Amino acid sequence: MTDDSGSYSIEYSTNLRQKQGRGVVDLVVRAYDAHDTIVAESPVRFSARQNETIDFTIASEWKPQPTEFEKLKTALEPLLDQGSLGQLEEDNERQDLTFLSGETGFEKNLVARFVLAQRLLHLGIEREFWFALLGGSFFKYAEKNSLKKNLAIVSAVLHTLNASGVRKALTDSFNRREIPACLHERTEEWIKAFLQLVKRLPLRP
Repeated sequence: MTDDSGSYSIEYSTNLRQKQGRGVVDLVVRAYDAHDTIVAESPVRFSARQNETIDFTIASEWKPQPTEFEKLKTALEPLLDQGSLGQLEEDNERQDLTFLSGETGFEKNLVARFVLAQRLLHLGIEREFWFALLGGSFFKYAEKNSLKKNLAIVSAVLHTLNASGVRKALTDSFNRREIPACLHERTEEWIKAFLQLVKRLPLRP
């Protein structure tokens, strides 16, 4: 992943030379967009030295594709009044998520994940963090339960997550291009804030 200035660094082992059965390394570097489409490719750098600089120029008409979170935000917020994300429900009486899924074309579990991330915002960490975390293996949206019940399940298991589990969920989410890459530098800050948060949460049976 490139940083905010567009710089990048890739490391490889010099043992690669031996594994290839020859005495030199030939390098080619490719840049991909959020949909894994190649947007730039370097010429082959034959007999590469130990340190090489390979620069790219991306065509001006190319624009980065929005992440899953950004697509959901763009699609959902125009359909909702300010603050109404916190009032949505999905149960026997109301099917707000079903309606939003039908209107936007997003699967209901993704809509639920976005809404739940909004509900967790009051805990003091950005929505993008919660959206990424809710994509981890510790939680699966249960359609048979109300949105309120799903939120209670999430709240009840947050204290069981450690730094390693949170980091993995964030890393996987970045790799799937679910949240903006520019937030990658917030990973350790988010993990620290989360661990401090769960210390303050009441334990549940």
